[in-house]
Amino acid sequence: MVDITILLVEDESVESIDIKRTLESFGYQVPYVAPNGQEAIYKALELKPDLILIDINLEGEIDGFEAISKIKELDIPFIYLTAHPEESTIEKTKLTEPERYIIKPYNSTELKYAIDLAVQKNRIWKELKISENKYTNFFNHMSNVMAVYEAVDNGKDFIFKDFKQAVENIEHIEKEDVFIGKRVTEIFPEVKDFGVLDAFKRVWETGTPEYFPENRYKDGKDPGSWREIWIYKLPTGEIIAIYNDVTECKKAEKELKTLNKALKKRDEELKYFIENAPVAIAMFDTHMRYIAASSRWIKDYRSSPG
Repeated sequence: MVDITILLVEDESVESIDIKRTLESFGYQVPYVAPNGQEAIYKALELKPDLILIDINLEGEIDGFEAISKIKELDIPFIYLTAHPEESTIEKTKLTEPERYIIKPYNSTELKYAIDLAVQKNRIWKELKISENKYTNFFNHMSNVMAVYEAVDNGKDFIFKDFKQAVENIEHIEKEDVFIGKRVTEIFPEVKDFGVLDAFKRVWETGTPEYFPENRYKDGKDPGSWREIWIYKLPTGEIIAIYNDVTECKKAEKELKTLNKALKKRDEELKYFIENAPVAIAMFDTHMRYIAASSRWIKDYRSSPG
């Protein structure tokens, strides 16, 4: 591995020179050797190395165990060095969860293996943590609702594995009714008639994403809401359903149809009034084209709609 920075903490000057030389021969960077626990804490905060290699039995007020206890929150992996592997010492230091213990005199090959493994493990953990945070942030701030399900009964039903916190806003259910581990059919008793369970099963079996077109769901708690759903299968075998509540859109469409119907009726009534008016009157559109004209208008101006 390359580009690995190690903070070495060793109070024996001769040993520290030997260890530093060994580490650098492997290509590691050793920017500083701390001779005591207090300096180790300060340098860990300053350098933020990839790994700390520290002697347990340091001279001074703060030994290796105490130093690591204060550094641990930095999430820097560390390996203990010790020439005195007494059981009591090992048991005490286990509380700090070291990556490894290296017994002096150390084997250079074993030391290199331990360092590479510890650094690689920590880097993977950090990458996973970043991915998890991105997923959580996306999950909690998306405008639509996303739920993760696991198949049960060979795909005949599914249980909640995760969901956006605002799920109750779209599902018309109380927050306390949503529990990870509950079956979809338990939360939504009419879901089979709704038809989405069949889509869930197909996606789970084939791995092919599906769009479930807008449909109306209704049960004892939900007076009737419209939803469209995108369904995908995860590499883990679980499925993700992204819900879009189009209920308000449907209401607006209904209101618009009602309004258009009323406007059409008004236009027809106006047209009838104009055509039967005893005076010369006409109605034009915005391009000054005839829409309707009275018989007197047609007679006087010899012009009619059409």
